[in-house]
Amino acid sequence: LLQVNHPEGPPIVTTQSYHPKGPPKGTTQRKDQGNHTGGTIPWESPSGTTAGERPRGEPPSGTTRSTTRTMRLDPPSDATIREILCTRRRIALVGASAKPWRDSHHVMAFLLRQGHDVTPVNPHLAGQAIHDRAVVPDLSAAAPLEVVDVFRASQHAGGVVDDAIRLGARMVWLQLGVIDQDAAARARAAGLIVVMDRCPVIEARRLGLSIEAKPDPRHIAG
Repeated sequence: LLQVNHPEGPPIVTTQSYHPKGPPKGTTQRKDQGNHTGGTIPWESPSGTTAGERPRGEPPSGTTRSTTRTMRLDPPSDATIREILCTRRRIALVGASAKPWRDSHHVMAFLLRQGHDVTPVNPHLAGQAIHDRAVVPDLSAAAPLEVVDVFRASQHAGGVVDDAIRLGARMVWLQLGVIDQDAAARARAAGLIVVMDRCPVIEARRLGLSIEAKPDPRHIAG
């Protein structure tokens, strides 16, 4: 840890390397550092990306991997991801939102455009409709299950995964930032395919899949 003393305020303790003459060559210091009260202060390149940016999930050279991004040690293959996304599935989307700015709202629309049969799950919205699909209160109401797509905080994901196992789901997909290694291990032990800390929209683009596939006729109103 490095303590940096500031004449007009309290010292800042940071894990960032200190550069007395300014940021590394070719980078600019963040303009909002004056409001920073501790922790790592990143440098930003002129393009706005963090200097020394690494592929997501990979730690800096010589450092210890954080416990929050460990799924990359045991990822599903690209072939598995492609097969999941390109084959029409029955999907229960847990944590569905009617708010257009929420990620779950956009991902559900994407999955419907891909032709999947998506059932939104949210006990607070049960009986309402999201993208013209009726919202159910829990996974049992969405059965039979094939894929369970989880938009819940990591600390709540384990219970959803256990329900998916109990109800006979074939796959669980934990969305970007949703990580529970113990729950994933239980699901794999029960024979389920597990995708964790990934977004289907991002994965489709990464793999060059169509994101505007012809929808299933069952999803066309009227």
